[in-house]
Amino acid sequence: MVALEEKPNIETRLLCILKALCVYLNEDPEDLVKTYMDADVGAEKEFEKVVLGVYIVEHQHADASDSLEDFGIIIDGIAVLQDLKHIPTGWALLLGLIYCLDQRFR
Repeated sequence: MVALEEKPNIETRLLCILKALCVYLNEDPEDLVKTYMDADVGAEKEFEKVVLGVYIVEHQHADASDSLEDFGIIIDGIAVLQDLKHIPTGWALLLGLIYCLDQRFR
C-alpha cells in the first residue's frame, strides 16, 4: 500500500482506479487482476485456472515508484499478450480482445 505522503507513479494510480471500478461494479478486483512476484515459480499453475484476467509481475523488493516487471492478459489459462509495459495499453487491448471474441462467437 502506498503511504499518503508518497507520490505514486502513474501505473499505481491507474491500477487503483481500475480496481476501484471493479469494486463499484460489485466485482472482486482480485478475480480480474492477479499480482505475482518475479521469483514466484507457481504462477504458471495459477494461470491455468484463470478464464479471463490480467496479470502483473512485480520485482521482489520493489517499492511503489518502481515500474512493473511484466503486465499481460490471460484468456482460458494462456497468456495471450505479455511484456506490456503500460497498464492503460493493456486494458485497451483487453477490451479489444473481449469485443473481438464476442463478435466471433455470436
